[in-house]
Amino acid sequence: MQLNNDDDDDVCIFTLTTEANTMPSPNNEYKKNVSKQFWTYLSSHRLRPSTKMELRGVYYEQFKKTLDRSCPSVPFSTILFQLKRMKKLVKCKDGSDNLLYFERKGRRLVLAVDQSFVHRKQRNALKEKGENEKDVDEAETENFEEVDDSAYELKKIFLDHKESLIQDKNGIRICSDLDREHGHIDFGKMNLTESAKITEIMVNNAGSSTVKLKRFAALDSVGDFMLSDKHNVTMSGPKHKVIRLPAGKAYTIQALFKPSSLGDFKQPIVFEFEEESTAKVYHIARFLTGQGTSDDVEGILPTQKYQHPKPFARVVDPDVLVIGGVPPPR
Repeated sequence: MQLNNDDDDDVCIFTLTTEANTMPSPNNEYKKNVSKQFWTYLSSHRLRPSTKMELRGVYYEQFKKTLDRSCPSVPFSTILFQLKRMKKLVKCKDGSDNLLYFERKGRRLVLAVDQSFVHRKQRNALKEKGENEKDVDEAETENFEEVDDSAYELKKIFLDHKESLIQDKNGIRICSDLDREHGHIDFGKMNLTESAKITEIMVNNAGSSTVKLKRFAALDSVGDFMLSDKHNVTMSGPKHKVIRLPAGKAYTIQALFKPSSLGDFKQPIVFEFEEESTAKVYHIARFLTGQGTSDDVEGILPTQKYQHPKPFARVVDPDVLVIGGVPPPR
């Protein structure tokens, strides 16, 4: 601050001088690094917020506290844009604020609904029924090294033995509340604006010997279906687990369906089992099916089944004189 005294007018003029302390704007490389750090933070804390607003809250209320305050600030909109470019997540196409996350299936990236979203839906369903969460079985788990692209191997087995794979065998029963004929588990019609529908697939060992559930894989990249289970047998990664099912025990897998567009959806899935006593390996297949629809589509569908008109019977009366007409000129 400077004081200037003008003797002629007896006026004191105060001049306030300040130095600008502005923080430099972040460059693109810094934005990418912060976005990677945020994704690592989500993964390490096993966070998969289901909506954009929840993800924004995690970023500002939790993650930003771990950053150095002397570094430039990156807005959440930039973080969201970078995560989309990194193929980590994407917004739902139904116009809502929901988020879908990418996950790796073998060598491919597929679009999937967040695992925590599946478990939250399951817990809410149990609360509505008045039931408490409880373990279905006390199955032992062990690590099993994953082979390269196991889904491709199971798909080859499925194509070669499609008809026989849909049959239950060796005391193993696979069932759900949405079972249909020919191994279909049908979610039926779902409006695009509805919340996801979840069903439980029960793998029941009704035989007399212990069986191992070695692998379980979805064969196609249909992101409208999501699979989840307690011991993460359906999760992809460098290792997967083997579930040991003694006689009379069962294992539950949650299947979720949330159509992203109009049309019919189908996802073949294959279970691989092994007899503990004989080491015999066999497979059982099921088909997840569902249909995405909307109010506009349902509004133009026929309300009654079409009936063909009755055939017109031409009756010739012999007492009636019929005079042939004159054909029109050509």
